[in-house]
Amino acid sequence: MKACDDGLLNDPPFHFRRLVDLAIALGNQRKSKEALAVYERAIELSDQFGDRLSLAHLYAGLAKAQHDSGDVEAAIMNNQKSLHLYEELGLLDQVACALDNAAALYVEYGNLTRARESLSRAVKFAEEAKRDGTLASIRASQAEVTGKTDPAAGIEEAQSALKFARKVSQIHAEIRMLVLIGELRMPANGAAARRSFQEARQLAEERAPHLLRLIFDRWSRAAEATGDSDEALRLARRALETVRV
Repeated sequence: MKACDDGLLNDPPFHFRRLVDLAIALGNQRKSKEALAVYERAIELSDQFGDRLSLAHLYAGLAKAQHDSGDVEAAIMNNQKSLHLYEELGLLDQVACALDNAAALYVEYGNLTRARESLSRAVKFAEEAKRDGTLASIRASQAEVTGKTDPAAGIEEAQSALKFARKVSQIHAEIRMLVLIGELRMPANGAAARRSFQEARQLAEERAPHLLRLIFDRWSRAAEATGDSDEALRLARRALETVRV
């Protein structure tokens, strides 16, 4: 990388690949600001190659880095760019995933109507592509959106999405639904909510340890919302412990 930056090595394709690898690595390490700068350099360099698929992936990665850094508006804009490129390339599964990502951004931006519209479109593309794993993620997202305004209906949708995720072995969607059910049940039935969170934790320990922080963090917030500050503090500490491990 340094040789390319200093002009000692004139190999644009090699430089481009290294920039992409570095941006992804920085994003995975949650170094969002550093990742943003590298993604932008890679996008500038991509103009030399006319590789629209790589450009679509770059815009998707840039959107994720912007979201992680708190710039939701910019993330929406660049996710939309990746979506348009995937549509032009006829990549149905990637279109469905981009629409699913767009829905999450719209939820954070406070526009539930646009989120629902994005997810309705995403379902059609995922079904056409025959990608059950993607469809499981989208159904989980739909349950999360419903739960924002109608907890009872959200629990019902989450249970259905959970059943489908288990059927197609989509672990990430399964954990998301167990956590959502725990959150929505916590105000009325703390014992049932804790069982759901515990099941999510156990599954993550076995199959997806990188999700443990998310589970403990949301479990902590759910406990705090019901006034159980001691439990919330204990769970917040568990979330921090997963980062140090």
